[in-house]
Amino acid sequence: RIIHSNTNMDSSNIEHISIDRIPLKKVCLFEFNRSFDILNSTFDSVYNPKIKRFEAGLIASFGNSWLFNNDVKNGLNRKSLIRNNFSTGYSIGSIIVYNFNKKSGLELGYDFYSVHKQGYDFYDEGRLVHKDIHLKQQKVSLSYKFRLNDNAYTKRNFVIKTGFFFSHSIKEQASIDGVKNAINSSFDTFDYGLNLGAGIEHSLSKFKVEYGVKTNIGLHNMTANTLNFPKKFDYATTYILGGYVSIRYLF
Repeated sequence: RIIHSNTNMDSSNIEHISIDRIPLKKVCLFEFNRSFDILNSTFDSVYNPKIKRFEAGLIASFGNSWLFNNDVKNGLNRKSLIRNNFSTGYSIGSIIVYNFNKKSGLELGYDFYSVHKQGYDFYDEGRLVHKDIHLKQQKVSLSYKFRLNDNAYTKRNFVIKTGFFFSHSIKEQASIDGVKNAINSSFDTFDYGLNLGAGIEHSLSKFKVEYGVKTNIGLHNMTANTLNFPKKFDYATTYILGGYVSIRYLF
């Protein structure tokens, strides 16, 4: 029973109203709305904490690398006597992310150890020769990061990234049939280009784990300009495509 009272009336004048007079539909709707508000506030407090602006951690990548000089370009022709080999590159570095909001942010990366390789076979005076080129670099990248969804219940986001990079070669080396020799005069020490990536990001308490695929597309002619061989005769660019994984702490 629901009791309505009037302060100007004594207890003998209390009006008793039967609950049968209140439509059952309104009672159910009220109870449903109240329960939904409680659940909604609970999920917001548990699954939607205040956004963490900064993330910092480590990143590692591994993939197929290319150094497109004249020899490698000729090796793409099936009629050529040059044969390109599958070459791998890898990098280890640090990463910092600043989040504008739950959807987007800026990602600054520094690869303190990055190796770029290219190998191919060719004929020299009728003899098959194997050549490997190794570029050891340090690389800085800046990317805009966008999360395609913000699933607060599974803590998983699909992300895409786009930006640019600058690199500096700290060591350049070539080997002919395993015999190494320095090639510091063959390539420029600086490179720059575009980077693209896509991956999946998982939130684990105060950490984030992310993995996916990324590519670096060099836009600079890496061939060094020498008196014996001007760089306009050999346009060499870098390219790498592979996977990456990173772990970051939120603060």
